[in-house]
Amino acid sequence: SIDKYFGTWKKSDNLSYPQYAPVKELTAPRDTTVVGQEAAFMMMGWNFPGSASAEIDTLQVIDHILANGKAGLFDLNINQKMKCQYAASMLDGMNEYSQFILYGMPMPGQSLKDVRDIMLAEIEKLKKGEFSDDLLPSVINNIKLDYNNSLESNEWRANEFVDAFINHETWQDKVNYINRISKITK
Repeated sequence: SIDKYFGTWKKSDNLSYPQYAPVKELTAPRDTTVVGQEAAFMMMGWNFPGSASAEIDTLQVIDHILANGKAGLFDLNINQKMKCQYAASMLDGMNEYSQFILYGMPMPGQSLKDVRDIMLAEIEKLKKGEFSDDLLPSVINNIKLDYNNSLESNEWRANEFVDAFINHETWQDKVNYINRISKITK
């Protein structure tokens, strides 16, 4: 049992964490072009506070509103309509900072700027609330379903403890995730 092997361990008050200078805030878009052998694609991202911040819940829901593989704004309005080869979003939540990333691949002959503009048009729809009233509750219900299914995995549950520790999240915040996102409204 856990108590048998780890029950006598005590937390050290002498733990130190590396201290880094804050990353410079981006004040203007920065465009970087990389040339290689792979097919062309574009990535666009925004910096946000770390995983323990209140914004992360909203960003996770936004990620699923944009692209969930079936009924997200990118899925319905870009991928299924073949406005570009592929469009997706991703939230990469980390300790100090998080990144919200859009990823797009152009159709043959389509420019990366066109792909960017198509995805940004969907972001504008999101900002204005121009999407089905059913989408947000459906996304939240799917997140709940995935969460509850994940609870059956020992590995997933162990990783939740690790993530909470690494990202300085309280366990109370970690276990109340579903309650918090359930209160998000359009």
